[in-house]
Amino acid sequence: MDILLTSIVIFILVFIVVSNAKIVDKPQFISSDMNQVLRGVSCIIVIIVHIPSKYGNPLQNLVGSFAYIGVTIFFFLSAYGCRYNIENKKNYLKSFWKKRLISLFFPVIILNLLNFIFSFLILQNFDMEKIFDINKYIWAIIVAYFIMWCVWSIDWISRKYKDVLVSVIVFSFSLVTYFTDFDIFFLWPMESLGFVLGIWGYRFKDIIASLLSNYKIKIIFLSFTTSILCGVLYLKEKNLFFWGGYLIRFILAISILVLIFAILNNFTFTRHRSLVYLGEISYNVYLGHLIVIDAIVEIFPNMSSGIFVCLVVLLSILLAILCRIVIRVLEGFLNKLCVLV
Repeated sequence: MDILLTSIVIFILVFIVVSNAKIVDKPQFISSDMNQVLRGVSCIIVIIVHIPSKYGNPLQNLVGSFAYIGVTIFFFLSAYGCRYNIENKKNYLKSFWKKRLISLFFPVIILNLLNFIFSFLILQNFDMEKIFDINKYIWAIIVAYFIMWCVWSIDWISRKYKDVLVSVIVFSFSLVTYFTDFDIFFLWPMESLGFVLGIWGYRFKDIIASLLSNYKIKIIFLSFTTSILCGVLYLKEKNLFFWGGYLIRFILAISILVLIFAILNNFTFTRHRSLVYLGEISYNVYLGHLIVIDAIVEIFPNMSSGIFVCLVVLLSILLAILCRIVIRVLEGFLNKLCVLV
Protein backbone atom coordinates (compact mmCIF):
# COMPACT_ATOMS: atom_id res chain seq x y z
CA MET A 1 0.00 0.00 0.00
CA ASP A 2 2.85 2.41 0.81
CA ILE A 3 4.45 1.89 -2.60
CA LEU A 4 1.04 2.28 -4.27
CA LEU A 5 0.34 5.60 -2.56
CA THR A 6 3.82 6.89 -3.39
CA SER A 7 3.40 5.83 -7.01
CA ILE A 8 0.12 7.78 -7.14
CA VAL A 9 2.03 11.00 -6.38
CA ILE A 10 4.50 10.25 -9.17
CA PHE A 11 1.73 9.20 -11.57
CA ILE A 12 -0.26 12.39 -10.96
CA LEU A 13 2.84 14.48 -11.57
CA VAL A 14 3.64 12.67 -14.83
CA PHE A 15 -0.01 12.82 -15.92
CA ILE A 16 -0.20 16.58 -15.37
CA VAL A 17 2.97 17.09 -17.40
CA VAL A 18 1.85 14.85 -20.28
CA SER A 19 -1.73 16.13 -20.39
CA ASN A 20 -0.57 19.76 -20.47
CA ALA A 21 1.97 19.23 -23.24
CA LYS A 22 1.33 20.61 -26.71
CA ILE A 23 3.61 20.21 -29.72
CA VAL A 24 4.96 23.46 -31.18
CA ASP A 25 6.30 24.11 -34.67
CA LYS A 26 9.21 26.29 -33.58
CA PRO A 27 10.87 24.78 -30.50
CA GLN A 28 12.67 27.07 -28.07
CA PHE A 29 15.32 25.84 -25.69
CA ILE A 30 14.12 26.56 -22.13
CA SER A 31 10.98 28.52 -22.88
CA SER A 32 9.42 30.41 -19.96
CA ASP A 33 6.73 27.78 -19.40
CA MET A 34 9.27 24.93 -19.62
CA ASN A 35 11.27 26.77 -16.97
CA GLN A 36 8.28 26.70 -14.62
CA VAL A 37 7.44 23.07 -15.46
CA LEU A 38 10.97 21.96 -14.60
CA ARG A 39 10.90 23.92 -11.36
CA GLY A 40 7.52 22.46 -10.40
CA VAL A 41 8.51 18.87 -11.09
CA SER A 42 11.90 19.33 -9.40
CA CYS A 43 10.42 20.67 -6.17
CA ILE A 44 8.15 17.60 -5.83
CA ILE A 45 11.09 15.27 -6.44
CA VAL A 46 13.14 17.11 -3.82
CA ILE A 47 10.29 16.65 -1.32
CA ILE A 48 10.39 12.89 -1.91
CA VAL A 49 14.12 12.66 -1.18
CA HIS A 50 13.71 14.51 2.13
CA ILE A 51 11.16 12.06 3.54
CA PRO A 52 12.66 10.76 6.83
CA SER A 53 13.94 7.19 6.67
CA LYS A 54 11.35 6.12 9.23
CA TYR A 55 8.63 6.93 6.69
CA GLY A 56 10.47 5.71 3.61
CA ASN A 57 9.61 2.84 1.29
CA PRO A 58 11.45 1.14 -1.62
CA LEU A 59 9.92 3.39 -4.31
CA GLN A 60 10.56 6.56 -2.31
CA ASN A 61 14.15 5.44 -1.71
CA LEU A 62 14.67 4.71 -5.41
CA VAL A 63 13.32 8.11 -6.48
CA GLY A 64 15.24 9.75 -3.65
CA SER A 65 18.54 8.33 -4.93
CA PHE A 66 18.18 10.47 -8.07
CA ALA A 67 16.40 13.45 -6.54
CA TYR A 68 19.63 15.45 -6.44
CA ILE A 69 18.85 16.08 -10.12
CA GLY A 70 16.09 18.40 -8.88
CA VAL A 71 18.58 20.63 -7.04
CA THR A 72 20.91 20.53 -10.05
CA ILE A 73 18.02 21.76 -12.21
CA PHE A 74 17.36 24.64 -9.78
CA PHE A 75 21.00 25.72 -10.08
CA PHE A 76 20.85 25.31 -13.87
CA LEU A 77 17.71 27.40 -14.30
CA SER A 78 18.99 30.09 -11.91
CA ALA A 79 22.17 30.56 -13.97
CA TYR A 80 20.27 30.38 -17.24
CA GLY A 81 17.83 33.03 -16.05
CA CYS A 82 20.64 35.33 -14.89
CA ARG A 83 22.43 35.10 -18.22
CA TYR A 84 19.21 35.74 -20.11
CA ASN A 85 18.46 38.83 -18.01
CA ILE A 86 22.01 40.16 -18.31
CA GLU A 87 21.71 40.06 -22.09
CA ASN A 88 18.13 41.27 -22.40
CA LYS A 89 17.38 43.63 -19.49
CA LYS A 90 19.04 47.02 -19.26
CA ASN A 91 20.57 47.86 -15.88
CA TYR A 92 19.76 44.35 -14.65
CA LEU A 93 22.94 44.10 -12.60
CA LYS A 94 22.38 47.48 -10.91
CA SER A 95 19.11 46.34 -9.34
CA PHE A 96 20.18 42.69 -9.06
CA TRP A 97 20.57 42.38 -5.30
CA LYS A 98 17.52 44.42 -4.40
CA LYS A 99 15.20 42.16 -6.38
CA ARG A 100 17.12 38.96 -5.69
CA LEU A 101 17.31 39.31 -1.92
CA ILE A 102 13.64 40.24 -1.69
CA SER A 103 12.62 37.21 -3.77
CA LEU A 104 14.88 34.93 -1.72
CA PHE A 105 14.18 36.12 1.82
CA PHE A 106 10.61 37.41 1.74
CA PRO A 107 9.14 33.87 1.49
CA VAL A 108 11.57 32.70 4.17
CA ILE A 109 10.34 35.36 6.60
CA ILE A 110 6.67 34.58 5.91
CA LEU A 111 7.08 30.81 6.21
CA ASN A 112 9.20 31.10 9.35
CA LEU A 113 6.55 33.30 10.99
CA LEU A 114 3.80 30.85 9.99
CA ASN A 115 5.90 28.00 11.37
CA PHE A 116 6.48 29.87 14.64
CA ILE A 117 2.78 30.66 15.05
CA PHE A 118 1.79 27.06 14.28
CA SER A 119 4.34 25.66 16.72
CA PHE A 120 3.25 28.04 19.46
CA LEU A 121 -0.53 27.63 19.04
CA ILE A 122 -0.77 23.95 18.10
CA LEU A 123 2.33 22.30 19.52
CA GLN A 124 2.70 24.64 22.52
CA ASN A 125 6.34 25.12 21.55
CA PHE A 126 7.72 28.63 21.93
CA ASP A 127 10.88 28.46 19.81
CA MET A 128 12.19 31.83 18.60
CA GLU A 129 14.90 30.11 16.55
CA LYS A 130 12.25 29.10 14.01
CA ILE A 131 11.87 32.73 13.00
CA PHE A 132 15.56 33.05 12.08
CA ASP A 133 16.06 29.64 10.45
CA ILE A 134 17.56 30.09 6.97
CA ASN A 135 17.70 27.16 4.54
CA LYS A 136 21.30 26.44 3.52
CA TYR A 137 20.32 26.30 -0.16
CA ILE A 138 19.69 30.05 0.00
CA TRP A 139 23.27 30.73 1.08
CA ALA A 140 24.58 28.35 -1.58
CA ILE A 141 22.69 30.03 -4.43
CA ILE A 142 23.68 33.46 -3.08
CA VAL A 143 27.34 32.42 -3.40
CA ALA A 144 26.74 31.45 -7.04
CA TYR A 145 24.80 34.67 -7.70
CA PHE A 146 27.58 36.71 -6.08
CA ILE A 147 30.21 35.16 -8.33
CA MET A 148 28.07 35.88 -11.39
CA TRP A 149 27.34 39.45 -10.29
CA CYS A 150 30.96 40.28 -9.43
CA VAL A 151 32.40 39.03 -12.71
CA TRP A 152 29.74 40.62 -14.90
CA SER A 153 30.00 43.92 -13.01
CA ILE A 154 33.70 44.30 -13.83
CA ASP A 155 33.90 46.27 -17.06
CA TRP A 156 37.54 45.60 -17.88
CA ILE A 157 36.95 41.85 -18.21
CA SER A 158 36.08 40.99 -21.80
CA ARG A 159 32.51 39.68 -22.21
CA LYS A 160 33.73 36.62 -24.07
CA TYR A 161 35.77 35.54 -21.03
CA LYS A 162 33.22 36.27 -18.30
CA ASP A 163 31.31 33.00 -18.63
CA VAL A 164 34.60 31.11 -18.52
CA LEU A 165 35.73 32.94 -15.38
CA VAL A 166 32.42 32.41 -13.56
CA SER A 167 32.48 28.72 -14.49
CA VAL A 168 36.07 28.25 -13.29
CA ILE A 169 35.32 29.92 -9.95
CA VAL A 170 32.12 27.94 -9.37
CA PHE A 171 33.83 24.69 -10.35
CA SER A 172 36.76 25.46 -8.03
CA PHE A 173 34.40 26.23 -5.15
CA SER A 174 32.55 22.99 -5.90
CA LEU A 175 35.75 20.97 -5.55
CA VAL A 176 36.75 22.86 -2.39
CA THR A 177 33.35 22.08 -0.88
CA TYR A 178 33.67 18.40 -1.75
CA PHE A 179 37.28 17.82 -0.70
CA THR A 180 37.46 20.04 2.39
CA ASP A 181 35.41 21.10 5.40
CA PHE A 182 35.02 24.58 3.92
CA ASP A 183 31.36 24.28 2.93
CA ILE A 184 31.03 27.03 0.33
CA PHE A 185 28.14 25.25 -1.35
CA PHE A 186 27.15 23.37 1.82
CA LEU A 187 25.38 20.09 0.96
CA TRP A 188 25.53 20.53 -2.82
CA PRO A 189 29.14 20.43 -4.13
CA MET A 190 28.20 18.52 -7.29
CA GLU A 191 24.71 19.99 -7.69
CA SER A 192 26.21 23.49 -7.78
CA LEU A 193 27.79 22.55 -11.10
CA GLY A 194 24.29 22.91 -12.49
CA PHE A 195 25.04 26.64 -12.33
CA VAL A 196 27.94 26.12 -14.74
CA LEU A 197 25.75 24.02 -17.04
CA GLY A 198 23.11 26.77 -17.00
CA ILE A 199 25.65 29.38 -18.07
CA TRP A 200 26.78 27.37 -21.07
CA GLY A 201 23.26 26.20 -21.77
CA TYR A 202 22.32 29.83 -22.35
CA ARG A 203 25.46 30.67 -24.28
CA PHE A 204 24.85 27.86 -26.78
CA LYS A 205 21.05 27.79 -26.56
CA ASP A 206 20.50 28.20 -30.29
CA ILE A 207 22.95 25.44 -31.18
CA ILE A 208 21.45 23.15 -28.54
CA ALA A 209 17.91 23.84 -29.75
CA SER A 210 18.97 23.05 -33.32
CA LEU A 211 20.68 19.81 -32.31
CA LEU A 212 17.70 18.73 -30.21
CA SER A 213 15.36 19.36 -33.14
CA ASN A 214 17.47 17.81 -35.90
CA TYR A 215 18.78 14.80 -33.99
CA LYS A 216 15.99 14.37 -31.44
CA ILE A 217 15.59 10.57 -31.64
CA LYS A 218 19.33 9.90 -31.63
CA ILE A 219 19.91 12.22 -28.68
CA ILE A 220 17.02 10.69 -26.72
CA PHE A 221 18.33 7.18 -27.36
CA LEU A 222 21.92 8.09 -26.48
CA SER A 223 21.03 10.09 -23.34
CA PHE A 224 18.53 7.44 -22.20
CA THR A 225 21.09 4.66 -22.60
CA THR A 226 23.74 6.70 -20.82
CA SER A 227 21.29 7.55 -18.02
CA ILE A 228 20.44 3.87 -17.49
CA LEU A 229 24.08 2.76 -17.47
CA CYS A 230 25.22 5.61 -15.22
CA GLY A 231 22.14 5.16 -13.02
CA VAL A 232 22.91 1.50 -12.38
CA LEU A 233 26.57 2.31 -11.79
CA TYR A 234 25.64 5.18 -9.49
CA LEU A 235 23.34 3.03 -7.35
CA LYS A 236 26.19 0.56 -6.97
CA GLU A 237 29.02 3.00 -6.32
CA LYS A 238 27.41 6.23 -5.09
CA ASN A 239 29.15 5.93 -1.73
CA LEU A 240 32.64 5.75 -3.27
CA PHE A 241 34.60 8.93 -2.63
CA PHE A 242 34.71 11.26 -5.65
CA TRP A 243 34.31 8.49 -8.27
CA GLY A 244 30.76 7.62 -7.29
CA GLY A 245 29.74 10.56 -5.12
CA TYR A 246 30.89 13.25 -7.55
CA LEU A 247 32.05 12.12 -11.00
CA ILE A 248 29.44 9.48 -11.85
CA ARG A 249 26.85 11.62 -10.13
CA PHE A 250 27.75 14.55 -12.41
CA ILE A 251 27.77 12.48 -15.63
CA LEU A 252 24.39 11.01 -14.67
CA ALA A 253 23.02 14.51 -14.03
CA ILE A 254 24.14 15.69 -17.47
CA SER A 255 22.65 12.60 -19.13
CA ILE A 256 19.28 13.06 -17.45
CA LEU A 257 19.25 16.81 -18.20
CA VAL A 258 19.94 16.15 -21.89
CA LEU A 259 17.22 13.49 -21.93
CA ILE A 260 14.71 15.87 -20.32
CA PHE A 261 15.51 18.71 -22.71
CA ALA A 262 15.42 16.41 -25.73
CA ILE A 263 11.96 15.15 -24.79
CA LEU A 264 10.47 18.53 -23.82
CA ASN A 265 12.11 20.66 -26.51
CA ASN A 266 9.16 20.41 -28.92
CA PHE A 267 6.45 20.99 -26.33
CA THR A 268 4.78 23.92 -24.66
CA PHE A 269 2.75 23.77 -21.45
CA THR A 270 0.59 26.89 -21.54
CA ARG A 271 -2.79 25.19 -22.00
CA HIS A 272 -3.37 24.79 -18.27
CA ARG A 273 -2.14 26.99 -15.44
CA SER A 274 -1.77 24.24 -12.83
CA LEU A 275 1.66 23.03 -13.86
CA VAL A 276 3.05 26.50 -14.56
CA TYR A 277 1.60 27.71 -11.26
CA LEU A 278 3.38 24.89 -9.43
CA GLY A 279 6.61 26.15 -10.97
CA GLU A 280 5.85 29.69 -9.86
CA ILE A 281 5.43 28.58 -6.24
CA SER A 282 8.17 25.91 -6.40
CA TYR A 283 10.57 27.96 -4.26
CA ASN A 284 7.89 28.31 -1.59
CA VAL A 285 7.17 24.58 -1.82
CA TYR A 286 10.85 23.82 -1.38
CA LEU A 287 11.16 26.08 1.66
CA GLY A 288 7.91 24.90 3.21
CA HIS A 289 8.21 21.15 2.82
CA LEU A 290 10.71 20.77 5.67
CA ILE A 291 8.34 22.70 7.94
CA VAL A 292 5.52 20.37 6.92
CA ILE A 293 7.63 17.27 7.51
CA ASP A 294 8.60 18.39 11.02
CA ALA A 295 4.97 19.21 11.87
CA ILE A 296 3.59 15.87 10.67
CA VAL A 297 6.33 13.94 12.47
CA GLU A 298 5.45 15.81 15.66
CA ILE A 299 1.68 15.35 15.38
CA PHE A 300 1.46 11.91 13.71
CA PRO A 301 4.67 10.07 14.61
CA ASN A 302 3.30 6.65 13.66
CA MET A 303 1.83 7.50 10.26
CA SER A 304 2.39 4.96 7.48
CA SER A 305 4.92 5.71 4.74
CA GLY A 306 2.53 6.09 1.80
CA ILE A 307 0.14 8.41 3.61
CA PHE A 308 3.08 10.40 4.96
CA VAL A 309 4.50 10.99 1.45
CA CYS A 310 1.10 12.02 0.03
CA LEU A 311 0.31 14.30 2.95
CA VAL A 312 3.70 16.02 2.88
CA VAL A 313 3.39 16.77 -0.85
CA LEU A 314 -0.19 18.03 -0.51
CA LEU A 315 0.39 20.20 2.57
CA SER A 316 3.66 21.59 1.18
CA ILE A 317 1.80 22.83 -1.90
CA LEU A 318 -1.02 24.29 0.20
CA LEU A 319 1.47 26.01 2.51
CA ALA A 320 3.28 27.44 -0.54
CA ILE A 321 -0.01 28.79 -1.89
CA LEU A 322 -0.79 30.38 1.48
CA CYS A 323 2.66 31.96 1.54
CA ARG A 324 2.15 33.36 -1.96
CA ILE A 325 -1.21 34.86 -0.95
CA VAL A 326 0.29 36.50 2.14
CA ILE A 327 3.16 37.90 0.07
CA ARG A 328 0.76 39.33 -2.52
CA VAL A 329 -1.32 40.98 0.23
CA LEU A 330 1.78 42.45 1.86
CA GLU A 331 3.14 43.67 -1.47
CA GLY A 332 -0.16 45.42 -2.18
CA PHE A 333 -0.15 47.01 1.25
CA LEU A 334 3.45 48.19 0.93
CA ASN A 335 2.82 49.61 -2.56
CA LYS A 336 -0.15 51.61 -1.25
CA LEU A 337 1.93 52.77 1.71
CA CYS A 338 4.71 53.95 -0.61
CA VAL A 339 2.19 55.92 -2.69
CA LEU A 340 0.84 57.64 0.43
CA VAL A 341 4.32 58.49 1.65
